[in-house]
Amino acid sequence: MPASIAGNRKPLPQGVLAPLPLTAIRPRGWLYERIANVDGATLEDRLMKACLLRENSLLGAAGDEVAWLLTHDGDLTEEEIRALMRYHGVSGDKRAPLRLFQHAKALLGALTGGARWGAARAANASGLLHMALWLYNLTGRKALLELCRLIKAQAPDWMSTFHVFSQTRPVLAPPPMDADAYYRVHGPTVAASLKTPALQALFEGGLKNETAFRAGWEKLTRYHGAAHGLFNADPLLGGANPSAQVDPETVAELIRSLEVLLWALGDPSIGDLLERIAYGALPAARGRQAANQLMPAPPGHPVGMAQAAASLWMATQDEGLAVIGYAPCEVRWRVAGQPIQAVVETGYPFDETITIHVRMKAPARFPLYLRVPAFSRGAFAKVGDEEPIACGQGFEVIERVWQNGDKIELTLPMRVQTVRRYHQTISVERGPLTYVLPVTAQTRWNLALLPAHGFEVTRQGEVPMITAYGAPVPGWRKSGERPAPPPVAPEVSGMLPVRLMPYGMTDARIAQFPVGNSTFTG
Repeated sequence: MPASIAGNRKPLPQGVLAPLPLTAIRPRGWLYERIANVDGATLEDRLMKACLLRENSLLGAAGDEVAWLLTHDGDLTEEEIRALMRYHGVSGDKRAPLRLFQHAKALLGALTGGARWGAARAANASGLLHMALWLYNLTGRKALLELCRLIKAQAPDWMSTFHVFSQTRPVLAPPPMDADAYYRVHGPTVAASLKTPALQALFEGGLKNETAFRAGWEKLTRYHGAAHGLFNADPLLGGANPSAQVDPETVAELIRSLEVLLWALGDPSIGDLLERIAYGALPAARGRQAANQLMPAPPGHPVGMAQAAASLWMATQDEGLAVIGYAPCEVRWRVAGQPIQAVVETGYPFDETITIHVRMKAPARFPLYLRVPAFSRGAFAKVGDEEPIACGQGFEVIERVWQNGDKIELTLPMRVQTVRRYHQTISVERGPLTYVLPVTAQTRWNLALLPAHGFEVTRQGEVPMITAYGAPVPGWRKSGERPAPPPVAPEVSGMLPVRLMPYGMTDARIAQFPVGNSTFTG
């Protein structure tokens, strides 16, 4: 969370995107309810919720904790650092960066004096790197860049790790917890460290730093990915078997990393990843989850939507605004010297249309960036009664003199598609949502899909459901309380309708299906 883009000081390059303060974004509709109904697990989460929902007290129950952090002089934890950064973005209280600078100064003194970190602290250095760069954007003090270099020297070489990524199998024999190797396969640490090379690129450059996230993500999802949109880790990397689990901490850390990666790299495809997780794995993160899961997980602390909501809109380098995620919300900001209010009305991710109402006191010219997801073919945008604009994937930029009352309608066509996965299974997707077979005690879960017979989208209230066609696979049985690995192209006979619903609405599910080799000829 850097300062405003104009606050960047050389030699740091200006970012394409910068987050808006939480005070600029107000959730509406279902997003408001989702945030209100989940209690944050961390101080940062509670601060974000209090601000986004405009609670009477800005800090609420977190007030005493923040007051203590601002006055005590001991070491700060990763959670406390994030909380103080969020608090400053909300309140502008100068005591927060002063307290963080005090912490950074102590770190610099210790590292300059030859201190060595243990494996756990070194592997989780991404948060300290983030803090140092955030402070540098505020202060321009070059000693903070030296701190960045010293932090990098302590940490594992995450850039090389993500480019090479040798852990292609599930971790069956965990390394000792005091070893660097343990944290290179530890899900929450890997998720947090995906942002590290991109942060390094801000102070030292380098194409390999800039491309490390994409290279690492491709390998993580190839060897450990599943239909929930993440990589399996419970908490160590668990392979691509859809019955392997991912723990809530990995989900939370990945959401945090994707938020940072958005402004560090400016890559709109990161918004695609963030949205798929926010609408699938995140609401299902009430405990350990798996793509194929027969029993609800024992209740854990759910992961809140506040982290994802903070990235819905961002400021742009050319003094415009970028819409990163589509959910009902209201945004208030200043662009081109004018205050602007943008109100987003949408049934997305269930519906294809997003409407943005622009309200401003005087006309102003600025660019508006609309993220067009990779899933959408034939997307188009329309301003008022003007001719539609065909939109390619990535950012579609509409630059014009905006008037009070302007209305933008963005249409993102959603078609049902299948994605090939582990053991030649498939998952079913529509737009940013993965569709699954919900599992209860009465559900026949061991089914193969027959995608050649097509899919039909129907509605249950406001929620689109998908009817597919499948057949029983009696030989696909349980392994303990989990489904065994799906069989490859099982022989099946007959056909029956299979009703699928969005992943995030389920506690137990089958999200990856074998493809049946059907003898049905009707």
